[in-house]
Amino acid sequence: MSYGVSVVIPTYNRADLVLEAARSALAQDWSPLEVIVVDDCSVDDTAARIAALSQHDSRVRLVRLEQNRGESAARNRGVSEATHEYLAFLDSDDRFAPGKLAAQMPPLLESRDKAVAFTGYISTDGSVETTFTMDDWASDRGFVLEALLVGSCVHTSTFVAPREVMLRAGPFRSDLRYCEDHDLWLRLAMDGTRFIYNPAPLTVCSRHDTNLTSHKAEIARCEELVISEFLERADLPDSIRARRREHLARWALNAAILYAAAGEGRKALGALARGARLRPLAVRPGWGVLALRAARSAFRQPA
Repeated sequence: MSYGVSVVIPTYNRADLVLEAARSALAQDWSPLEVIVVDDCSVDDTAARIAALSQHDSRVRLVRLEQNRGESAARNRGVSEATHEYLAFLDSDDRFAPGKLAAQMPPLLESRDKAVAFTGYISTDGSVETTFTMDDWASDRGFVLEALLVGSCVHTSTFVAPREVMLRAGPFRSDLRYCEDHDLWLRLAMDGTRFIYNPAPLTVCSRHDTNLTSHKAEIARCEELVISEFLERADLPDSIRARRREHLARWALNAAILYAAAGEGRKALGALARGARLRPLAVRPGWGVLALRAARSAFRQPA
């Protein structure tokens, strides 16, 4: 039996980029395959271009949302529209490398338990490329949870999963503008899902002014929210519960750095204070440097 893959591509006003993304999915040497482009109510000619592409390749389907609802809602709609047993996700400004699905699918098909898969990737701004891979990955729950509590190490555009696993875990959270993927990875890991990792950089991910890196303050808020809500779960493993304050303090410091970079001095100082209360002995001289920077920014902010 040949198991098919549905590639879900959410998009909004990225007519040129989404065509490249869709074509990179269509070029995969895996069959059966479908590419579902979910247009989140774009006002450019995204829909017309994807419709034209679908006329040339019947594996492409265009789904249009009636109102702009955000990336999570678009991904969730793509999941509901999928007809194949496996799901792959691809952001509309990213693209698959040749052979990505052929490399990822066999380990998933051979797995006899709940499993998902992700890979290394290349990040580029169009001129400079950086390769992101990890060493010594283990797919068991304890390791995955610890890794996810350090950072969101799974890039959504590298991710492949059985559709039934995704449906059981629940949807991407539409109330989060960012970090909704991190929230889902944590839920999957808590459910005992194995994360199979291939370090090969099989996806090319874009860095540019319109993506997540330009919204640091909101990312900081969402990161702290996801981690704090996760660490309130009653079913946490004892090893995680024992280090709850450590994890919260780390993410408070991360948030302070992002707030400071966004020019949100008061919020940066608040995040630093939270981290210091949680782990006073973890305070280092660098915290003071960050606090001075945040204080200068806060002084310049209007009251």
